[in-house]
Amino acid sequence: MKYRKSRTNYPNGILLVADSGKKHFDRYMVLYEPNEYGVYPYLAMSENPTHPQGFGQHGELEQRYSVWGTNDKVIDFEALPTKCQELVNQDLKSYKQYK
Repeated sequence: MKYRKSRTNYPNGILLVADSGKKHFDRYMVLYEPNEYGVYPYLAMSENPTHPQGFGQHGELEQRYSVWGTNDKVIDFEALPTKCQELVNQDLKSYKQYK
């Protein structure tokens, strides 16, 4: 099933990339297409999520995340810091439905 992406230039498997600005340590959030159970996996992270003092945590949502009504803004994938892009690309390689 094809899902509507927030940006047309996102890699396959990504629906949304959001930035909450500097007000949160886990300022970046990437929402993936739902898995076979209809659950939306996501990744919340800091600017350097793999650093010992960084933050990178996966979670799941039962419905699609929306940034409307919050201070988050939708951004392009290329606007993510390099370390965040690397972590997301590792996720995409490990999710069998995106291979």
